[in-house]
Amino acid sequence: MKKISIVLWCLALVLPSVGFSTAVTNNTIYVDADGTADYTTIQEALDVAKDGDTIYVYNGFYQENIVITVPVSVIGEEKVNTIIDGGGTDDVVYILSDNVTLSGFTIQNSGKKNNIGFIKNRIGGVSVRGNYTYVHDNIIQNNKGYGILLENVVKEDGEWLIWELTGNRIENNKIYGNGMDGIFQELNHFLIISNNDIQNNYVGIALGLSSNVEISNNILLDNGDYGIIESTNSEDLVVFSNIIKNQDIAIILNGGGSEVYKNHIESMDIGIKTSKISYESSDYVHHNNFINCKTPAFFIQYFFEGIWDITLNQWENNYWNDEMSHPKLIRGKMNVDPLSFPWVEIDQHPASEPYDIDLNATLQDQLTGYDVTIDGKIQCSSKPFIKCDEEHFYVTLNNSGETDVPVLVNFYIWDEDDDEYEWFEDVTCTVPASSVLDTNESIVSLLWPGSWNAEPWGWHWPGRFIPRAMKATVEYNGEILDTQENRFFMGFLIF
Repeated sequence: MKKISIVLWCLALVLPSVGFSTAVTNNTIYVDADGTADYTTIQEALDVAKDGDTIYVYNGFYQENIVITVPVSVIGEEKVNTIIDGGGTDDVVYILSDNVTLSGFTIQNSGKKNNIGFIKNRIGGVSVRGNYTYVHDNIIQNNKGYGILLENVVKEDGEWLIWELTGNRIENNKIYGNGMDGIFQELNHFLIISNNDIQNNYVGIALGLSSNVEISNNILLDNGDYGIIESTNSEDLVVFSNIIKNQDIAIILNGGGSEVYKNHIESMDIGIKTSKISYESSDYVHHNNFINCKTPAFFIQYFFEGIWDITLNQWENNYWNDEMSHPKLIRGKMNVDPLSFPWVEIDQHPASEPYDIDLNATLQDQLTGYDVTIDGKIQCSSKPFIKCDEEHFYVTLNNSGETDVPVLVNFYIWDEDDDEYEWFEDVTCTVPASSVLDTNESIVSLLWPGSWNAEPWGWHWPGRFIPRAMKATVEYNGEILDTQENRFFMGFLIF
């Protein structure tokens, strides 16, 4: 049978209905520093570009700070020999428009302070303020600030302005020797960071206040403090198939509900450190290699007065540097204000040998059998469960095989009166061949059961019931491939 991954996505009402796409080329404008093309500077070409144009830049040294305000593709001839140098001031490339593609450049020598009319928090080699931006196949090096900055906060006329970004992709870049983080982002949604080589930065990848972020197939080496840090609460962070070596801490998780698997983590003071409030969703850490780490894993749980729900992290099938025939104890601590005391979590079935981490493998290839991932913005007792907006929840079915596959998805809602699940609705879909998680294929929406009698265990959101517990099953040719369920904590509903 073919592998099928089911993901329930949360699509906020404010998000566009389109997925990521590169703008259609209407016209090509040529730039060459030697004067033999349409323009000698990239900014001159940008100033006359229209929506959908392509700006093609021949090899050369371009000392300028460019600002992109229209949806265009800016393409360099050869990334090693097409160089944009910021001269030590401002962002080297500043992207304000949606649907921009940037590829084929060496981008270097940014500043740290901004001098173009308003005060920003941060400066980078590439600073992104648009949605559905595709930054790929560049060398981003030796910037005084950040390598790539997906920024959303500015101060203008004394007021802070905040944007949330969605649908950006950072792929196949070499990000070396930047003064701050290789990649920094916050308040980003549906972001993919994949197949990048990130070395010798202050931090490899830093993120916060974001959702549906995939960090996969990256190499992170010798980045000072941390390989990957979730500095403030994020949701639906998935970290898989990365190679992380020679940092103080490979991965820090400060929220809950993250999934970390198939990573090779080597030569660290601490491999993974998790920190969360007791009622937040647990992190799921499985099928990773921990090699020559002084402390392979460590966790902290925080309790506050009146909150006594507990969700332990899930550790499964990790390789802990040695062949083990018994469960692995993961040491940490519980903080119950004002006290702190030692605590232990357990990997019940540690791996007996290290995994072969393939950086080019797809998400489906990393897992065996069928997998149903039902996650979302309702905080649950173990993992986030259902993605929804005010009226619907959404189903995206993905197929890694070579032929279309028909499946049946059944949804059940917990009935408090009968103390059992009651069938709610089913959906039959044909999942297109070779559809993968970031393409949002086969979206099906179901309306919340607005008249459902769920008091006192349900929650209402603009007149609609949000169930206390839900379950989904996936069937193929009459066989149930997988089932997942979760109960939601009363009182901790977060949109």
